[in-house]
Amino acid sequence: RRSSDPPRAAVAKRPEGMNKPELLPKTDGATTVVIDVAKLLSDRQQRELSRQIADIEKASKIKLRVLTQTYPNTPGLAIRDYWGLDSRSLVYVHDTGGLGENNVVNFNAAPEVEKQKPFDFWRRVKNKFGNRYYIQEHGDSDTVV
Repeated sequence: RRSSDPPRAAVAKRPEGMNKPELLPKTDGATTVVIDVAKLLSDRQQRELSRQIADIEKASKIKLRVLTQTYPNTPGLAIRDYWGLDSRSLVYVHDTGGLGENNVVNFNAAPEVEKQKPFDFWRRVKNKFGNRYYIQEHGDSDTVV
C-alpha cells in the first residue's frame, strides 16, 4: 500500500450492480411511475403518489419515477429500459436497509435535471429525509410519499 492511498477501512465497498427484470411489474413502464418491490405502499398511497408525480412532471417537464427496494432485491439496471430513462429523468430510490441505514434514500438525477437542481440540492434532500431518525419518526411509507 502506498502512503498516498486511503486507509482500507475508509474505502467504502460499493454494492454490486443488479439487473433483475423479473422484479419489474407486468404493466407498461410508460404508465407505471411507482415500482414498490419492498411492498411499503398501500394501493391508496400508490395511487396518490402517482397523481402527485403526474402533477410534478407537468409543472417541471421532468420524468420522475419512484422505486422501493431492499437491496439486493431490486430490478436494478432493468429500470432504465422499462421506464425509458433519459437526460430529463429523476429516480427516487428508497431502500429499506439492504444498503445500510445511512443509504435509505437516494436520488438519481440525469444531466438535465441536475441543471435545474444541482447535485448538492439532492444531497441535502437525501440527508434531511433519508436519515434514520426521520424514517424512524415518520416510517418508510410516509417518507416515500
